[in-house]
Amino acid sequence: MSRPLRIEFSGALYHVTSRGDRRESIFDDDVDRELFLSTLAEVVARFNWVCHAYCLTRITTTWWWKHRRPTCQRVCANSTASLRKRRTGGIGAPAPALATIAGQHEDRDSAIAAAYATGAYSYREIAEHFRLHLATVGRIVRRRMLQSET
Repeated sequence: MSRPLRIEFSGALYHVTSRGDRRESIFDDDVDRELFLSTLAEVVARFNWVCHAYCLTRITTTWWWKHRRPTCQRVCANSTASLRKRRTGGIGAPAPALATIAGQHEDRDSAIAAAYATGAYSYREIAEHFRLHLATVGRIVRRRMLQSET
C-alpha cells in the first residue's frame, strides 16, 4: 500500500530521514558524503529551501528544512508520476502550456529547459510533448543547468 500524500504548507519545517537497507552503510567514504551534501545544496538552492540542519551517519541521513512555497512533494516523490502535482507559476496563475513555452523559445533545448524550470512538468510530460526519450530530456536539462552555472 502506498504512503499517503504529504500535506504541505509554505514555511513549514520538514524532517526527512533516510536509512540504509538492513542497516547497511549508505556512504562508502567521505567522497560519497561530499557528493550527497553537494546534491543537497543544489536541491536547496533550486527549490528555494532553507536547510536548518543535517546529520550524516554511516547508515542514516537526516535533515530539517523549510520551504518558502510547497515543493517537497515534487522533490520527495522524485519521478513517481502518480504523486506529481502541477504547481502554479505564480499566485493563482497556472503554468503556461508546453506548446506556449515551445513557441516562446528559438530552439527545442531552450524550450525544454524553460518548461522544466517552471516546476510544473516532469521529464515524462516534456518528453511526450517533444517526442523524445526521457534520458534525452534529462541530458538537455542537466547541460543547460551546467551552462547557467558557468
